[in-house]
Amino acid sequence: MNQIKSMEELDEALAAGQMDEVAGKYSRLAFLDAECCPAVILMNHGRFEDLSFQDVRELFNCLDEDRSGLLDFDEIALLLQEVLDPPCTPEQVGLIYEITDKNEDGATVEELYRALTAGPVKDHLKRLQRENRLKQQFEHALGINQQVERKLMVERLRWSVEKDDAFKTLPFSLVYICIFIFLVIAHLKVWERQQVERGLQSWITGYGGKLDGPYFMDHVADVPSTFDWLAKSGLPAILGVCVNETTPDFNCYVGTRNLLLGDLELRQTRFDGSEPSVWLLHADEALLHLKTKPGDYLGAATSTINSIVANSWADAETMTLELRFVTYGKDSQMFLTTSIGVSIDDYGVCSTTVSPTAVVVRPYPDDIGLMVAFIIADLLYVLFWIIPMVKETKDLVHLMRISGAWDGFVGYWGLWNAVDWVGIIMGIVVVIIWLFMCAAMQAEELHSMLYEEDGEWHLRRSMEMDIDTIVKVKEKCVSISSLYFTMHLIMGGAAISIMLKFFKAFQANPRLQLVTNTLVRAGSDIFHFSVVFLAVFLGFAVTGHILLGNDLVQFRSFSNSIDTCFIVLMGEFGWYDSVSHSDDSLASGLPFGIVMIWFWGYMIFVLLIMINMLLAIVLEHYTELVHEVSKDAEAISLWVQTSRYLHHARKTKDHIPLAHLLCELEDDDTPCHTEEMVTQQSISQAFPKMNGHQAEHLFTWLKEEARRQNANKDDEMLARLKQLGQYIEHLAADLHVVKLNTAVCTSRLREGERVDLPGGGTMTARKSMSGRKSVAAGRQSPRPQRQSSPGGAVGPNSGLQDQVESLTLKIGEAIQQMSWQIGGATDKLLSQGSALEVAANEALLAVPMVPASATSRQRGTGDASSWVSRQPSLDASRAPSRSPSIGR
Repeated sequence: MNQIKSMEELDEALAAGQMDEVAGKYSRLAFLDAECCPAVILMNHGRFEDLSFQDVRELFNCLDEDRSGLLDFDEIALLLQEVLDPPCTPEQVGLIYEITDKNEDGATVEELYRALTAGPVKDHLKRLQRENRLKQQFEHALGINQQVERKLMVERLRWSVEKDDAFKTLPFSLVYICIFIFLVIAHLKVWERQQVERGLQSWITGYGGKLDGPYFMDHVADVPSTFDWLAKSGLPAILGVCVNETTPDFNCYVGTRNLLLGDLELRQTRFDGSEPSVWLLHADEALLHLKTKPGDYLGAATSTINSIVANSWADAETMTLELRFVTYGKDSQMFLTTSIGVSIDDYGVCSTTVSPTAVVVRPYPDDIGLMVAFIIADLLYVLFWIIPMVKETKDLVHLMRISGAWDGFVGYWGLWNAVDWVGIIMGIVVVIIWLFMCAAMQAEELHSMLYEEDGEWHLRRSMEMDIDTIVKVKEKCVSISSLYFTMHLIMGGAAISIMLKFFKAFQANPRLQLVTNTLVRAGSDIFHFSVVFLAVFLGFAVTGHILLGNDLVQFRSFSNSIDTCFIVLMGEFGWYDSVSHSDDSLASGLPFGIVMIWFWGYMIFVLLIMINMLLAIVLEHYTELVHEVSKDAEAISLWVQTSRYLHHARKTKDHIPLAHLLCELEDDDTPCHTEEMVTQQSISQAFPKMNGHQAEHLFTWLKEEARRQNANKDDEMLARLKQLGQYIEHLAADLHVVKLNTAVCTSRLREGERVDLPGGGTMTARKSMSGRKSVAAGRQSPRPQRQSSPGGAVGPNSGLQDQVESLTLKIGEAIQQMSWQIGGATDKLLSQGSALEVAANEALLAVPMVPASATSRQRGTGDASSWVSRQPSLDASRAPSRSPSIGR
């Protein structure tokens, strides 16, 4: 077989029938039968002296396939190489061939028995076994020739793929969040819109006839006071400043910076369900007033108010009143839809609200440079969710192609893949809503009223608009406002998805995982703590609602009470400060001492005790993780990991992605690499498209991972042995306590028991000074004599005492001795492990410096390879056509 060098020679061998002969002779079935023979089991354990003739005969029959009654050297070589554990190398087989006598005939069963139980073959086999096992122990301790299993390969490939994916997510997410923040500031304009809304709201609520009221929030308590506010403060605040800038165009300034669009609508909701409404400047009374006094919009609106009040609008049947109008900020270039509402509920409580909503009607700035910057940012945002979408889609399709449509689809979904797709979907929805907003902002109804002059946009004929135009403008503004509201929600969800991507990226580095791992590890303790915390927290919340709800608005409902209790935990308790410093008593007559007891009890039990217990739980697990990370060699800094990642990426740029290899390995229908043991050749055969450099690199990495895991397992075993020794010591101590208590009980039984004798007398047992001997009353014997019944039975109490005492002493001594033995074995194992490592290091350092022959002579039994190198080898010209006489 070694002479076949090409496919043509292999075809010739097949044609000649040589392969069939070899395959039949080297069949694994014979090896499997031989491995189960008792003789092989004894030899694998080095017990050659325990071999019986019957065991050897059974092994002989398994190896003698041709039933010739003789074993040739090929069959014996198969025994040595395929059946024995550890197997002999070809050099060692040749050595055995050299040291035995040659015979033209094969070996009989008697000769095989004598060779295996006595003689040089047995000695050499035992020595080879010892040397091979010693070599394996050294290699196992030092991680040399570490075997790699398929399970380990799949596990480490999955770990590497997830780690690399998480590491690549970190810089991607950093850039992504920067672009996202820029778009939030640029497109949502939260601060600008809020400033415009706050300015108009402050103007409406703070304006009075002479700035001394009535004020909307303070003086409006019912429907009549609402109309009084409208006449004296509300309408003057909106229509009080109307100027004729360009005849005949009038503009009414609301809050100095905003221009009113045409008219105001007053809407009423009554208990009968009707909703009458009126436009204050287009009512008959207002139009009649404007004919006589053009430009007096305040007087026209006031006349309309007086008319509707006279027509029973200010009666008790009114539920709500709402004043609506639209303004345009000439400096902010925003439209505002404002709603001023008064609501009276069934309990007689009057609620007042001023709700201005600002909308932007120009999605991009007029400046060309800023516009280009905004558009580039938008395109980058689109690119940052298109790239992961393409990548994830390719991974999904590849997995479905490898594992089947359904299996691949189900197997693809994991926690972090779901996080990626949530971010992608959020990005798509954000872009779609923004496009709808841009389309709504470009509505003709809005831009037809604006004209540009000196780089600014101005409003046309604001007070000459008809009702239909005002309604259309308001509807467009409401539509844009709804889109803004939706955009706020979606971008909030998108921000959360980006935050989750950061947590995915944190999985790439142990130092970044501290927070998440702390929460995971402390999850069980936090859950059990939460049960106790919620019981106490809800108890104080419901107590505060019961006791303080009638006096303090913070506790007026159970939901408000819960909210107040949580806010108090954050350090906000101004309500208690105001109550404690007030000279007025509580309205319900509740003593202030009750409030103080509740507050102090809550602060002590919940804030000072339970919250600090929660912090202690989290900090304990965090400290443990920090200690573990500090000892972990893989817990490198982020910049070192980045350098290594870039170096590895350059080194493996032409390699097949590990994710593709993992997909083929995890395919249930057509799994790849079915062999349990992994070698460089098996990797190359399993992945034909893989080049030799990647196969070598992958196998080297897997061997290193196997060695590291093996070292970790050894450390875990030693730790478990130590812990077992501690448990045994505790058990011995506990049983020692049991022994002492049993001795005390026994002594008390001896002092107090009285045994009735058959003749009517009694025997009293008492405790001796030693606690172990008792003397019967009136007797001189050193041990108590047991009174027997007529049948010869011994007194039951006396026998029980002796048995209990004897059993207690035996248990104590046995457990104590067991503890000593296990402790000694543990210490011995640790010392032997350290000595083995030191000896292995010394051996490795000494091998290159000392010749093999000298080393073997000095140590008596050298390494197997060096010993074989000094012996004659079996070459091709000396093929074993003759069998050695093994019996001699």
